Amino acid sequence: MSKIASVYANSLFEVSLEEKVDNQIREEITDICNAFERDSELVKVLDAPMITKEEKEKLLDTLFKDKVNKYLLNFLKIMTDRKAVMYIRESFDEYVEAYNRHYNIEKIVATTAIEMPQELKDKLINKLQKVTGKTVILDTKVDKNVLGGIVLKYNDAQLDDSIAMKLKNMKEELSKI
Repeated sequence: MSKIASVYANSLFEVSLEEKVDNQIREEITDICNAFERDSELVKVLDAPMITKEEKEKLLDTLFKDKVNKYLLNFLKIMTDRKAVMYIRESFDEYVEAYNRHYNIEKIVATTAIEMPQELKDKLINKLQKVTGKTVILDTKVDKNVLGGIVLKYNDAQLDDSIAMKLKNMKEELSKI
């Protein structure tokens, strides 16, 4: 995470917390990211030196004025004005991390070979919440290379209890014989 993105994100988070709109902004960030992903030209336009500040602000107003919180819209205008458009996505990621830290939320990615049934997801969430002491948001992925078992990723840690890893470990042990 760049220092620039972190400073902007933390400033936005502090304001949103003071104004009690932090959850609203967290949700709206997703919408803005989706808009940027749908229209890759948008970032180029906001970053283009030949387009005036006023034209960029007008574009942002047209796209987002009645759709996002005023603090978030002002954040976008500031990032654009300060030629920091390239840090918007990173700032949004940092905002979500600050939000999660503040509300004691842990995002965990669980990868399995097949889709996990909802009942198993619920049990896993409950277990992870007991272990971490945090509210867990579980993101599930399917990867047939796992073969079976589960791989959990959170923060910078990974717990690999997959059959693929067990086979790899067994192969390493057998090669020592």
